[in-house]
Amino acid sequence: MRVKLGLILYFGLASMVANAALVFAPLLISGLAITYQFSEANAVFVISTELFASAFAALPALWWVSKFSWRKVSNVSLLAVVITNLLSALMVDLEWLVLLRAISGFFAGSLLILYMVVIAALPDTERIFSGKLVLQLIFSALGMGLLPYMIAHFGVDVVYLLLAALGLLLLVLKTPIPANHYLSLPNQSQSWSKTLAVQLPANNLLILIALFVFAVGTNIVWSALVPLGMSEGVSLADIGWVLSIATILAVFGGFMCTVIGARFGRAVPIGMGLVVGSAGAILLMFSYAHGAYFLIGTSLICIARVVTIPYLVGLMSVFNQFGRLAILSHVALASGMALGSFVVSVTIAQIPLHWLPVIALICMVVTALVVLPLIYQGGLSQERRRRALSVNE
Repeated sequence: MRVKLGLILYFGLASMVANAALVFAPLLISGLAITYQFSEANAVFVISTELFASAFAALPALWWVSKFSWRKVSNVSLLAVVITNLLSALMVDLEWLVLLRAISGFFAGSLLILYMVVIAALPDTERIFSGKLVLQLIFSALGMGLLPYMIAHFGVDVVYLLLAALGLLLLVLKTPIPANHYLSLPNQSQSWSKTLAVQLPANNLLILIALFVFAVGTNIVWSALVPLGMSEGVSLADIGWVLSIATILAVFGGFMCTVIGARFGRAVPIGMGLVVGSAGAILLMFSYAHGAYFLIGTSLICIARVVTIPYLVGLMSVFNQFGRLAILSHVALASGMALGSFVVSVTIAQIPLHWLPVIALICMVVTALVVLPLIYQGGLSQERRRRALSVNE
């Protein structure tokens, strides 16, 4: 099946807007500290609250995904994201800002869940998901390069205003989100999701655990990058360029995932992603010794995220091609990222910053121990599904 560029373009831009708390977390944390004089712990708390709210959005999603028009859910959620971002640009009080970011995170999480469900229902899950990540990374790289200068001159409010403007643009654009809901999908996809969800509960749980642990480890590093760099004398503008370069380098990994898909299996790309992420964590542990370690380590962490997550999501689609597992995968990712940020907010003043990549390295090892045995089982499950479908035909 030929993957439509317009579909990937929309999902890339929309995911960047909905996932801004994660994508721009290092810049938002420093921006909140500079603009509002928040402590680093409070600034990280704002981000972790938004991510936890995003994960919480999965609870009602388990209900509305089969009840309401997906297109209406998308439009209402986008409008809420626009309004909360506009209001966030006007707030200077920590408590009110936390509340607004929680509301924004909830509706942004609803959007991310919707995108995950739609993509999981399509053929070539890895290619579409990876293509979305590539476009998201390109938009993010542009933001990483420009936003530090804009924050320095106009404050962190400029980020919220830009997100509101992009949200309005998405409302105006023709959406690829189908108007139909879960019940209008082919019966074959629904029957497979229900059957596999019943037959393979342990596998489903292990995939979600792998996504959660991987998200915790990578976001611990991601949230600590600005404090880590500034502790070594790197300016915010230079850190922004490091993040931009790292994001651009990660585009190559995402592009390869888009081109290759799952034609060579999932074991090799997942294994390579975990090795690359582990190497990045190790380099960041010793970034105080040489400035190049900071750039290379950050780049490797970005590449690991782009390569590993699509294939974990693809592995999820083997065991449950559509349905609630797609929603729960968002819970695993969002709550893992939120916990990673929360760990940073709690420990940033308690332990040396170079210990945080150690935790990330442990998470990489745990992810490998959890997910690699599933690769073989996933191949068997896919073969059974092909045989069953051929019998039905």
